[in-house]
Amino acid sequence: MSTTSPGSNRSPTEDAPAHLSKLSPQQAQLYELVTAIWPSAPSSELAGKATLSELVRLASSDELPSDRQAQLILYLYAIPGYGLTGAEEEVERHHGVVLAFLQREVFIHTAAGAKAATTKTTAERFTPRTRWNLCQTLSGNWRLIANAVSLLLFVSMLVGLVRGFFSSPSLDLDELTKTGVLAVAVAVSARCAKHVGAVAGYKLALLDGPTPPLPLLHTFELVALSAVAFAGSLLAPKLWESSTVEMFLYLTSTVAMITAAGAVGPRKAKSIANK
Repeated sequence: MSTTSPGSNRSPTEDAPAHLSKLSPQQAQLYELVTAIWPSAPSSELAGKATLSELVRLASSDELPSDRQAQLILYLYAIPGYGLTGAEEEVERHHGVVLAFLQREVFIHTAAGAKAATTKTTAERFTPRTRWNLCQTLSGNWRLIANAVSLLLFVSMLVGLVRGFFSSPSLDLDELTKTGVLAVAVAVSARCAKHVGAVAGYKLALLDGPTPPLPLLHTFELVALSAVAFAGSLLAPKLWESSTVEMFLYLTSTVAMITAAGAVGPRKAKSIANK
């Protein structure tokens, strides 16, 4: 008597999700590959990302983890004619045929629905993309507010100077100095927020795959801003009895240093692909 269970002869795709069950082995291999390289990309964008030229470029670079790169090379060499001189058009045509399923509206909607269904808990919904988007939004909003406040403080200081010279009997240098220091402090935080937004945008780009490294200019300026803010936090107790301004400057310095570290952190998709 045979001990084989009734379901033992099923093909690997029979128990797969609906959007994968009708794919050929090569299509399934390509889908697994592109979703591993661009895990956060919407289903509608995968076909545009997975062009043959881009896959060939990635296969010859060091931007992917070794296992993903090996998987990519296996896929490419499975294409009839790949690597043979004069067969470029045939390779491109065959890849286009395999890739065509990613452009079908039915597949895109089904895959998007299946992907959304797997996200259930609050922790799962608060993905790295969500966190970096939130960081980018908050930094952009603070930059607008801080620039407006800084401008108002500088205008107030200028008005105080004009009044002191032309109308007031005495010029209150202490108050003007406080206003100037506070204006500079807020301006430094606004500049820091600009770089926070740039780093957040860079991290978002990394989530979608290989991207050019972030210019080191961001890091250099953030270090300089951190030094200015820290020096201001040492000066603040001499001007204010309250520690509010001191803590604001110290916090700004800390954020600038953390952001500088993030700017020189993972600089290739390979560095965070397995996180």
